[in-house]
Amino acid sequence: MEDRRSREESLFERPQPKLVDLKEEITKRIGYDSGLNRKIEIEDRTIPPVQILKRNFFIAGILDELGFTPSNLAQNLFSPEKAEVGFLRVDVKDLYSANLISQDNGDGILNKFAIVLKSAVEEEEERLGDDKKIFSCRWGGDEFCIGIINGQREQLTKSLNSIVSKIEEKIRSQNLEGSYRVGEKDVHQLIGFKSETIFLPDEPKERRVFFYFLSQGQLLSPKEIKEELIKNPQLPEQPLLKTIPYLYNLTILERIKALIKMFPDLEEVINQTSQLNTDQEKDDFLTFLERRLFDRLFTGERILDLTDLIRNIEKYKQLIIFDLKFIKEMNTLLGYEKTNKVLRELW
Repeated sequence: MEDRRSREESLFERPQPKLVDLKEEITKRIGYDSGLNRKIEIEDRTIPPVQILKRNFFIAGILDELGFTPSNLAQNLFSPEKAEVGFLRVDVKDLYSANLISQDNGDGILNKFAIVLKSAVEEEEERLGDDKKIFSCRWGGDEFCIGIINGQREQLTKSLNSIVSKIEEKIRSQNLEGSYRVGEKDVHQLIGFKSETIFLPDEPKERRVFFYFLSQGQLLSPKEIKEELIKNPQLPEQPLLKTIPYLYNLTILERIKALIKMFPDLEEVINQTSQLNTDQEKDDFLTFLERRLFDRLFTGERILDLTDLIRNIEKYKQLIIFDLKFIKEMNTLLGYEKTNKVLRELW
């Protein structure tokens, strides 16, 4: 009898999950780029792992912070004209030459750079205090991206330039070198990178197109948006956010069951949705999940990124790789919107 009572009391006293805790748990489990979040051994050197967000988590965090959410859009509470955000797109140079030596060599360079980038971002966050929100991610391959929210254009420019300067200074002061295959020789040189700042367009319809593409996982510069509007002038009339077809208009319980079926490895966390205090909190967490778990371009599809696929490679009996050609050329000739339609139809 005593044992039963103690078990009941233990269950009763078990702390209820908090919304912020569940979001942090999801980010900790699947939010970081798994290619960077691993220790790399190269000869006698060990390069530590680094936690940098995946692109999907980065974009969702930016959009959530700006109020670009399904509920706000449904109530016309989000205004593209009032949003202000600055992006820094960064490419690590000569990664192909580094990978010619070995894949681990190239990965080691990416880890070194990611550690420096993250440190520069944290220093800028400390300098700015609570007034600004900074996100950083691995965009894919040798590309990284930083986004700063709130503040005037001049302030955003200053912060992004400051981050670039900090990265350059850290690479020099720490003598961060990489090994690269040049011809038949391996050379050692400081890790290089190039960067591009991207701000929101000034024209309202161009801003709308910017968010239309960002919600699908694509970051277009104002120049690219102008070119896109020439090819696809109807774009400003498109809905800003596409719904996930088979989760639309489901009850909270039905959404929980659907997500667990598609993501069984997250069942323990997803089930805790039911223990949140209000339906608003439950909806908030499920929306948080949906906006991060599903591929943005193929709305509502679970498509693993390459690093997650490799991490779980032993689960699969066969691996078939499709490398689509002429995507860059299609974007140039047809525009991003028409190329995206081609990709969706092919999928």
